[in-house]
Amino acid sequence: MKNSIKFILMLVVLSSALTTVALQIPDFDAEEVAGIVTYDTEKVIKKLKVEDGQVKQSIAKSIGEYNMEMYQLSDAHAATFQELNADFERQVQAAIRNRDRSMMDGFKAKVRETIPPIKKEVIAYENELNEVMQSVLDKKQFEKWLKYQKNQKPSSTTMMGG
Repeated sequence: MKNSIKFILMLVVLSSALTTVALQIPDFDAEEVAGIVTYDTEKVIKKLKVEDGQVKQSIAKSIGEYNMEMYQLSDAHAATFQELNADFERQVQAAIRNRDRSMMDGFKAKVRETIPPIKKEVIAYENELNEVMQSVLDKKQFEKWLKYQKNQKPSSTTMMGG
C-alpha cells in the first residue's frame, strides 16, 4: 500500500513536471519579428566612445530621426501587429489543446506574407542611419556601431524560418 501511494505520488509529480515543460509557449512579438528597434542615443555615444561634439550632435540627430520613423512604422502597423500577436496566442493554444504543431502552419504563412513589406521599410531606414553613421564615425567606431546594432535586434525566431 505504501509503495503504491509513493508510486502514484511520483507519477503525479513527474506528469506535472513534464506538462510544465511541454507547455512552455515561445515568445512572439510581431513588432520584433518585423525588426522594429529603437536606440538610446546616450548609450550609443558612450558605447562608441565618441568625444567630438559635432559627431555627437550628428549621431543624436540621426538616431532621433530613425527612432521617430520606427515609432511611426509601429503606429502605422499597430493593428496588424496586434492581430498577429492575438492569432499567435490562439493558434498556440489550439495546437497545444490538439497536440498538433501543424496547426501553426497557417499562422507561419500569414507572418511570411505580412512581415516582409514592413521589414523592408525598416531595412531602408536602417540603411539611411548606417550611411550617416559611416560618414561621421571612424572605421573602428563604425564597426562597433554595426556590432552594437546587431546585438540590439531580437534574434530571429526559428518558427519564422530563420
